[in-house]
Amino acid sequence: MKIPQDIKRYVLKRRLLRIALWLLSVGIISLIFFTNLDSVLDSSYAKIRIAIYVVVVILTVFVFGIPKLLFKKSFIGKIVWLEVVTKVDSDMRMGFIESLYRRVWVNAIIELENGKRIHKEIASKRTQRLTVPSKFQRGADDSFLAKQYSVGDTVIFIAGTKYCQVYSENKENLTCVVCGEFSPFDNTKCDNCGHTILKG
Repeated sequence: MKIPQDIKRYVLKRRLLRIALWLLSVGIISLIFFTNLDSVLDSSYAKIRIAIYVVVVILTVFVFGIPKLLFKKSFIGKIVWLEVVTKVDSDMRMGFIESLYRRVWVNAIIELENGKRIHKEIASKRTQRLTVPSKFQRGADDSFLAKQYSVGDTVIFIAGTKYCQVYSENKENLTCVVCGEFSPFDNTKCDNCGHTILKG
């Protein structure tokens, strides 16, 4: 499919920013390890220090998700299996106050055009906060998210974006591949971020 120019620009900027941040981190690590190069090379632990440096730099490649960002491929496929998982999660506010909330995941098995099947999380949403665990129950947000996806829907993933587009002719809402928010089917632009809405 033809990728809109604004999506291409977004992907390029996202990749360049991630690479720039990675290079910055490598620069900082290099300063830490080699501030005084002569003393490092003359040290009896020079080989060990250089080996540690190389390992740390390689780890940063994966921490910043460089391989995934550069080499993950775009695809189009059909949902052949679907599940919606709702769980209670928590975070710490101000370092000591625990806050509970629901998170909903939509997982799918997708059959690609070449017949290969892949398992992928196609949506994730953090819903309203909870006051106590006993109040956990499926809410309107959970139900809304679950209704957006069905077996047989077409899944479009553009390499370099964060979200999948799940498309079918009878849908009322479509997901933006840039911000993940829903917009009415008839929209050509996302109501939230203004990027082009992909349509099959």
